[in-house]
Amino acid sequence: MVKVTLQQMQYFKEVAEAGSFSAASGAIGCSTTAVTKAINAIEGALGQRIVLRGNRGVELTAAGAKYLERVHPIVELAQSAEEEAARQTRPARQEIVISSIPSAAAYLLPMSIKPYTQAGGTVRVLSQNSAQVEESVLNHRSDLGILGNGNRLLSDQLKFTLLTKDYFSLVCSKKFFARAEGPEAFLQEAKDLPIVVPAQGTSINNQAKIFLRSLGLDRIERRIETDSIPFARGVLEAFPSLCVLPRGIAQALNALGGLNCYSFENISPEISIGIVTRRSTAITPEVRALISNIRKHSDVISKAPLP
Repeated sequence: MVKVTLQQMQYFKEVAEAGSFSAASGAIGCSTTAVTKAINAIEGALGQRIVLRGNRGVELTAAGAKYLERVHPIVELAQSAEEEAARQTRPARQEIVISSIPSAAAYLLPMSIKPYTQAGGTVRVLSQNSAQVEESVLNHRSDLGILGNGNRLLSDQLKFTLLTKDYFSLVCSKKFFARAEGPEAFLQEAKDLPIVVPAQGTSINNQAKIFLRSLGLDRIERRIETDSIPFARGVLEAFPSLCVLPRGIAQALNALGGLNCYSFENISPEISIGIVTRRSTAITPEVRALISNIRKHSDVISKAPLP
């Protein structure tokens, strides 16, 4: 009889979702060696490979994909049972504070925190830029953070776990510009406009400048750099101008309408969106469950629809 433990199934599920052994170990809170041993044990019990290791992470084999279909509901059911049992004996839940970039706050977190709040918990979300998110988590003002380009963290006391990728967009006001026939047509209309670039002095700001260079817009001297998204929207509404923003943030900015967004995935630098936590602080079961749910919904940023 094949004997695979529930913990080994959980480790395999995390590897399949995270795409690498190191990312899975970070999400679980164990060593990479422990994850590797679990996968090896499963493959030994099944007598076949379930993952393929490579320089860019891991991929499931056909047998691994089929095994995941069987394992996933088992692990989910076990975790739900543990959480339900814990709720019966645990005192009232404390407030969890999340620092988040605007795109995640607008698209990712509402769905992710709903199960926790429905169960009686309280979550407070602070909408900040990536540098502020790092500072909040590092100084214990937040339990966890969601930021862009966290793979370039400023402090080695923080840990980054990748969620998804985002891309840059150009944003302009419909008041001054009708909808162009695609991004390239808009570039011809906008090549001499003033440009608003957000998050001065951060990695997102540097990536935005690379994006402008790839579009041939880096020579425009009339450039405004700001940390204020409301200020950026005010500039767009008051003057013929454009703003360069990650697509998710552009959608959050456009929540009230009145803007056109042009996406450039083919030439835009990828922006890593992920979770940041403190290495030296143990993650509580409540926060761990919340992180797991955030990961389940993480693709909503990269798939946010353009108007």
